[in-house]
Amino acid sequence: MRVLILTFGTHGDVLPYVALANGLLASGHQAAVCTAQGFRELVTEAGVPYEHMGNDMLEIVQSAMPGMAGPAEAMQLARRMAAAMRSSLVDQWEAARRFSPDVLVYHPKTLGGLHIAERLGVPAVLSLPLPFFTPTRAFPIPFIGRWPFGGTLNRASYQFNRFTAVAYGGMINSFRRKVLGLGRMSRLTITCTTSTAGRFRSYTPTARPWCRSRRTIPPTPT
Repeated sequence: MRVLILTFGTHGDVLPYVALANGLLASGHQAAVCTAQGFRELVTEAGVPYEHMGNDMLEIVQSAMPGMAGPAEAMQLARRMAAAMRSSLVDQWEAARRFSPDVLVYHPKTLGGLHIAERLGVPAVLSLPLPFFTPTRAFPIPFIGRWPFGGTLNRASYQFNRFTAVAYGGMINSFRRKVLGLGRMSRLTITCTTSTAGRFRSYTPTARPWCRSRRTIPPTPT
């Protein structure tokens, strides 16, 4: 089986997927990691094949964001980030075309994994080493921290995922139409929808009501 892993972010967003690729290789599969060029050595020194993704977004996160001051700089940075993400989406697509995977594993920060898998007609597996897409009463969505909200509000906090989907929806739909030749998707389900058309399957560890997914893997904790 050929497995392409798409990931982006900090060292902690990349290293777990290098380990996953190593495990796949040790089990006799073919695997590669597509991530920012800045992490190339981290991938290759572990003996894992590397697929290119540009460094623009990583450079913004590492250099521009820490020194940002004021709304004017914030708006300028947002424009730079949008351009960098559009470029990253094209890099992900080109990597997938080169590698020709049987299954695509993706960190949600990459944005392109689900849609590229649909275009290729292969399974897509959303992978995240945090319970960000699995609503639970035990604790709020991780970026909030362990505030004492209580069970009902803890679970409700995962609705934040709707807002991130809406924020990136225009860019992703443009990528789907102009690069992949696919139709538009609803912004509310753009990171986690399930399609049964052709050979395409999307497996996401999430549940209703905020995501219209026919599969929930694993079962949502209560």
